[in-house]
Amino acid sequence: MSAALLLGDDHQLSVSPVAAEQPIEELALLCQAQQPMALVLWLSTPLDTMLLRQLRALALTIDCPLGLAGPGSELVTGQLSGTPIAVLGATSGEARLPLRQLLSGRLDT
Repeated sequence: MSAALLLGDDHQLSVSPVAAEQPIEELALLCQAQQPMALVLWLSTPLDTMLLRQLRALALTIDCPLGLAGPGSELVTGQLSGTPIAVLGATSGEARLPLRQLLSGRLDT
């Protein structure tokens, strides 16, 4: 799992990668300090039950949207219903439009 913070405003958006080893527990602190527009996690494989539980808790503690992208994200879509976590797509190309919708508050999670 890789993470990135989306920083900027409506006119300028930059991506700030987060170390792959960054513990999920520290992502909330990182979001608090950096105040990103969104936190996006890239999943190359599906998540286990424990990690899904941690992501649900993370989504409730951060002040920005949480999105999942990558091949592993589509494998956990059904397990995320009823959560504020958005599934953005399996490829970066697929994730562009849903990411824009997430940032504008128009993506249904």
